[in-house]
Amino acid sequence: FMLLLNDAGMEASVFRIAPHASYTYMSNQSAGLRFQYTNARCNVDAATLDLLGNFSFDVKDVRARMMSYGGHVYNRSYLGLDRRGRVGLFLDFDLGFTRSKSVVAADAYTVTRKVGASVSPGLIYFPMNNVSVFAALSLADISYNWAKGYSGGQVTGTKNSFAAKAGLNLMNLNFGLSIHL
Repeated sequence: FMLLLNDAGMEASVFRIAPHASYTYMSNQSAGLRFQYTNARCNVDAATLDLLGNFSFDVKDVRARMMSYGGHVYNRSYLGLDRRGRVGLFLDFDLGFTRSKSVVAADAYTVTRKVGASVSPGLIYFPMNNVSVFAALSLADISYNWAKGYSGGQVTGTKNSFAAKAGLNLMNLNFGLSIHL
């Protein structure tokens, strides 16, 4: 998408933190809780969207931001790949709730609530007995969303939707560091 922008004067940032705690209830199985907070901002002073010279669109002075938080319960199943138990694969089954607020104009915003379930495979490595690093990728997601649009403090529209997605989305790649007590 960014390759289609010409003469872009913009800045963007995303901050996300997702602490989690889990309990191992049997060999290679754990259950846990995950809380997630995300804050994203995008400021565009000026940019031109050019679709191969056939269509162009100018954007100026756009200030957008999004904030979300959520809670999830999950079950993680592990499969060891080496004899020492340092490298392994895992599969997460996740149920969660997320609330987000997106603002594009000064007095207009959208509040979205999402209830969903997902399946995420991942790779984990234990460099020390009580520390692990992991990478996970969401493989399938099913959700129900409630969205309300507001302008000037009044509801301007609502949308309820059901979504089911399966596939590899590299934009949903998660990296993490865990300390095991």
